[in-house]
Amino acid sequence: MEKQELLVSAWTDLEKKQPENTIDFSAISLEITEILNTACLTLSWIKQESLRKSDIDIVTDPMWVEIANTIRDTIKRIIALLEINKIENPSAFIAPLLWHEFYDLSIWSADSARHALEKPYWYAWDMHLMKKSCEKHNPWDNYERLTNLWFLDFPTAESIRQRAKSLYETLKRLPEWSKVLNLACWPALEVQWFLQNFDKKVDFTLLDNDPQTLNYLHQQELDDRVTIKEANAFKLSTQRLANLLDGAKMDLAYTSWLFDYIPAKFAPRITQAMFEQLKVWWKLIIWNYLKLSDTNPHPQRQKFVMEEILDWKLIYRSPDEIRWFLSKLDPETYKYHISTEFFATNPNTPTWSIGFLIVEKLR
Repeated sequence: MEKQELLVSAWTDLEKKQPENTIDFSAISLEITEILNTACLTLSWIKQESLRKSDIDIVTDPMWVEIANTIRDTIKRIIALLEINKIENPSAFIAPLLWHEFYDLSIWSADSARHALEKPYWYAWDMHLMKKSCEKHNPWDNYERLTNLWFLDFPTAESIRQRAKSLYETLKRLPEWSKVLNLACWPALEVQWFLQNFDKKVDFTLLDNDPQTLNYLHQQELDDRVTIKEANAFKLSTQRLANLLDGAKMDLAYTSWLFDYIPAKFAPRITQAMFEQLKVWWKLIIWNYLKLSDTNPHPQRQKFVMEEILDWKLIYRSPDEIRWFLSKLDPETYKYHISTEFFATNPNTPTWSIGFLIVEKLR
């Protein structure tokens, strides 16, 4: 069956599932199809032009701007249409788009987006995709390079790169002989950057339970300042973590890839286990994506792409929900603040898409 036939069939099947006399489904499906067809004319032309060139400067080439604007505007128009018509189940409504040419020319052509969609390791945001986002990985094909950059220019990917940079800056400021715990470390790029650029004696313990991550870290042949161990964060207690660390106390403990995915009920116990491994006056850092707000650059259209098109679900939390991570701690033993991904404490900053919970141990 041709893609256009699949698309028509999908629209028809979906229309049958709608309650009678609620929305003009035919009109909405026709308008979305027209939006997608218009976008495809532009994207198809750009693809042909890009493949004629021997090389493209993906930062300055005007085709990159045109691709980004076309994809963004198309998604924004579809979201607006769904909101105006009060569509309550976007997932079911958007499913037919998977058979439209727009999908091939935008999402499927972006190497990183395709990786998130295919989920080769069973979940979207695996260690390999994080590396691609931080390193701005680009395939060889000119058109794929352009569409991939569109995906990597999302506020989500940018905040992830900034998160790694901010943690790297934190590591740079540590004094000699510091001990650092990184739980659910993934590729630990900020640690690798530190090891490459500094001879300072700082000992790192990297914990993860993902076999792919552990294999990758061992293959990097990191120097003797690094200890790599397998550990499942969901099963950690204060004593189990202490045993993994051989009783050593940490100057810094952090987790930057875990709490966006875990149910709230696990968060206080994991927070407590990490906090108890700290030396007095030293810090624990935990991050979580913040819920959408007027000051959050993580816009609705991006959340729409991630959840409805890529099937990539994150747990977004408010600052109050992030504070609840501390609920098992004695309030007399710590002080805390919540910062942005730039480690700024002003919640009105336009980069306020991530909440870094920074906890200092007082006794």
